[in-house]
Amino acid sequence: MSAGKSSRLPIANRAVAYKEHAVNGPYGLVISKSPINRIVVSRILQDCGIKPAAMEVCAALALLQSSVPLLIVIDAGRDLAAFDTLFVNLETLGGGAPPTIFLKQDHEAGLPPYPFNGVTAMPVTVETFRPLIDNCLSSTPAVLQEA
Repeated sequence: MSAGKSSRLPIANRAVAYKEHAVNGPYGLVISKSPINRIVVSRILQDCGIKPAAMEVCAALALLQSSVPLLIVIDAGRDLAAFDTLFVNLETLGGGAPPTIFLKQDHEAGLPPYPFNGVTAMPVTVETFRPLIDNCLSSTPAVLQEA
């Protein structure tokens, strides 16, 4: 690439690229507005042996139209309204929805109206997050873990 041009794909094109990523094997979908949080959670998923696909909510919605991940990790931050469409789409999957972990920003705040398989408070560490991932991927029913 020449100087001054970005090598990043537009969001819509990234979703198409991740569609191929998903076809090549199971993956964990990390959805967050924060690029830093997407990287941190992706690294933890990699440490657990799960291939991560990290993106913002709009790209994740496009990806979920074509494939179902092994696991979904949602970091909505304090703006839960931006994730309403995602929660509606996950509810339409019903019993076919993958295990979903919600990263809670505020101990005082309530949870969105979605049946999460696990909830943990930010900041996420390998020591607290890895057992939650393992429990969600096993046959263990809903897990609630507050840090």
